Amino acid sequence: MKTLVVGGNFDSSGGKKSGIVTKLAEALGAEVINGGPLDDLRSINLAGFRLVIWMPNIANNEDKFYPKKDIGAVLICSKIMRSGYTHWDSGTRIFRMNANAVIEIYVDSLVRFMLIDALNNVWVEETHDIEKLADGIKQLEAWTNSSLRVASISCLTECPPVPEDLASFVQMIRIVANKVTTENGPRYFGNASTRCMKTFP
Repeated sequence: MKTLVVGGNFDSSGGKKSGIVTKLAEALGAEVINGGPLDDLRSINLAGFRLVIWMPNIANNEDKFYPKKDIGAVLICSKIMRSGYTHWDSGTRIFRMNANAVIEIYVDSLVRFMLIDALNNVWVEETHDIEKLADGIKQLEAWTNSSLRVASISCLTECPPVPEDLASFVQMIRIVANKVTTENGPRYFGNASTRCMKTFP
């Protein structure tokens, strides 16, 4: 599987490499682009890569650049979890980038990581172990590429009867929706909201 890790600092002065990015690329057996001029970042071609880890460090005053992956490829982005940030903030990054998952990065005395997918499933619990992060990435990629989408069937002629417990089901949906609104405010991310551990009934 052709894999690319993009990271390090990208800026107008030529950027700087990241030791973490180097170690992660080695653990994944991946090609790596590690730091450099900002213009180089914008010209990276992801064609042919089946797994892309996108974690470049760019100054906040620069325009954000979101890569376009191949159809069927797995894209994992990253987010530095500063004080006050939550999983909902990193979830926003996943949806904005059309990614499959996010590496949350916590920086204090040790740099720590979590790997979380778009449905808020945790693939790697908080760790500073790059090998453990790489193993979680490999598992997520394998699971994603082994999943099959099942098409919906339209009921154009004869629809099945309404189940007797429909009212109970609707009431349960109302409870979950109210719980999501109470706990998460107006930021509603569909499946990510209803499948997370706090709101799943």
